[in-house]
Amino acid sequence: MNTKKINIILWIFITVMFLFLTVLHPRITTGLMLSISIFWCISLIKSRKKREKKALWKKTASGFAGILLVWFFGPYLVLVYPYHASYEYKNDIRKLKTESEEEYRHFPDVIPDNATGIKWKCVPSFLQGDSYEELSFYVDESYIESVYDGNASSAVIFTYSEEDGIWINTKTGQTAVFPGMNGSVRNSESIIVLETYCNDDPNHPRRSGLYLNVTEGYVCFYTI
Repeated sequence: MNTKKINIILWIFITVMFLFLTVLHPRITTGLMLSISIFWCISLIKSRKKREKKALWKKTASGFAGILLVWFFGPYLVLVYPYHASYEYKNDIRKLKTESEEEYRHFPDVIPDNATGIKWKCVPSFLQGDSYEELSFYVDESYIESVYDGNASSAVIFTYSEEDGIWINTKTGQTAVFPGMNGSVRNSESIIVLETYCNDDPNHPRRSGLYLNVTEGYVCFYTI
């Protein structure tokens, strides 16, 4: 078997491997590595020009270098699009609950079958910033009620104050901190925030909870 065929078989194998990895874990990084492997595979197949062994292996080495660069800068690229596929959620949350049950106990073990508009966001830690996660979806009223009933007794509850434009706990006067609180959420007056965890650390604060939009049948679980 000549060197060109060996290189083609190698890149076909690499392409199939990255295709499988991209389907399992669709990310910018896996997509780019798949694109690089497809490019080099097609490039070798279409190449009619005879090349020396050294030139062929040099070409393969440059392809590997491109993949390594994507792998190295992967954490930066993930910040551009930090979403995971919904079918990854079950395994992801199992691992997170194993690492810190207290922070993630309010997240459901599985996403309900009738949920729509699912978004599973996992932002990795970067420099001095901590990682954070958000799971949101639209669901029926009975699920919203069950989530509220299951967390209300142990959570700090915040409701929207139209006068102040923020979410406040009427008993303590505390204000809520949660994703989207600065204007990206809709129908603010319909949103109830339940904070299930707060470490009270001024240097490295961590908060967990969920917020419910009763009017729209929307729920967002978070840890920030």
